[in-house]
Amino acid sequence: MARLALKVAAPRGVPVLLNDDLELARRLPVQGVHLGQQDAPATEARRLLGPEAWIGVSTHSLAEVEAAQRGPATHLGLGACFATATQPRARPLQSAARTRCLAATLLPVFAIGGVTPENLPELVEAGVRRVAVSACVLESLDPGEVARRLQRILAAADSNL
Repeated sequence: MARLALKVAAPRGVPVLLNDDLELARRLPVQGVHLGQQDAPATEARRLLGPEAWIGVSTHSLAEVEAAQRGPATHLGLGACFATATQPRARPLQSAARTRCLAATLLPVFAIGGVTPENLPELVEAGVRRVAVSACVLESLDPGEVARRLQRILAAADSNL
């Protein structure tokens, strides 16, 4: 699947990051990797992938955000923001906890977990400007329209800065 993603993305200039698989990221011409708390450490990813690689780290608490930003991470995933069937055991962060996490870092933060066009405005109000989504797009009868709705919400937030 990673090779197919590269075949589609590379001609369009779209970066490809692999989720949770540092070894495969080493072997393919991807731009980086996203690591969960149980995956290889970000310092190992930086050592193996080099200084230009994008290294994302999943965070689920203020302590994890603070730890990740002290390392070589280029961006963070924050969540789960809402209940999600993709990660059914993930405990959603409360609104106040999300706000504290966002305020604690200058790194780009991607909200993850249960994000939909319906609840994205709540995240935008807290300062979210990036999302990583799967279920709301993939399970939709019109994935393109859902993606456009998400994009419009985020674009409107940027234009209000």
